[in-house]
Amino acid sequence: MAVVDRLHESGELEEYFVARGRAYQQKYRAEGIEQGIEQGIEQGIEQGLAAERDLLRRQAARKFDPRTAERLAALLADIADSEGLAAVGDLIIDCAAGEELIARLRDSSPHG
Repeated sequence: MAVVDRLHESGELEEYFVARGRAYQQKYRAEGIEQGIEQGIEQGIEQGLAAERDLLRRQAARKFDPRTAERLAALLADIADSEGLAAVGDLIIDCAAGEELIARLRDSSPHG
């Protein structure tokens, strides 16, 4: 309280609170910007993975049949990284039949 009394007596109390307000404003603005950037990055990654999944589903439908693509879509939902999705792309190229693709994916899946 002594600091407040001294600032009040010197006429600097208002300046003190204005300066403190600006400091808090800058701090929270910086934190908000950082949080927004992090959320934007996460959202971008999720959108990218969703686009990869969609492309793989379309490729499977084109090479095999729509039923294989539907079954593949369910399995792709469990893959949360680009490397895993790239491996599925390799399997689409390597497999001769939709059943083979699904079987190989199920065999390699941690969920079985």
